[in-house]
Amino acid sequence: MSSIDLYLYYGGEPCSDVTYGVIYEGPGKKLEIIQLKKRREINLKKLKKKIMKELDLDRRLHDIKIIYRAPHAVFSDRIVFTPIEIKGDKHVKIMLERIDSTPQLKAAELYISVEPRKEVGGEDVQQTTLEGGGGEEFQSLHADSHLTLTPCTTVGVYTLPC
Repeated sequence: MSSIDLYLYYGGEPCSDVTYGVIYEGPGKKLEIIQLKKRREINLKKLKKKIMKELDLDRRLHDIKIIYRAPHAVFSDRIVFTPIEIKGDKHVKIMLERIDSTPQLKAAELYISVEPRKEVGGEDVQQTTLEGGGGEEFQSLHADSHLTLTPCTTVGVYTLPC
């Protein structure tokens, strides 16, 4: 059974980039890697659970926001990326289909923002960020948003943009 490598970036923030479409920046950005089995049924709840376990976050105290750095257009010499916020099971399905349809990429990149749960046990919870967290919010794109994307990376040798 083959698997999918997911690069989890956290402790920074997603940013628009003229060259790469979308990148993850910040002085405290960190990277973890997880694998998902391709044949397993993955939904948003399972994906969040696996990510939060890897980042050692208490699901009772925190929630996470997931941005997928999705290949938007694949050319012979470059790939153009766009951000997709993973908000539901349909977005997880879209992400997995994009990964399967882009064999040029050996892994997928997810940008993780940690958010506090609004209330736990009737008490307010203070916001906690991962070590080196940027604290900035990423604005999700809506269907009517206009984003100009440009070439970002070569297909043959994939290098991280940051």
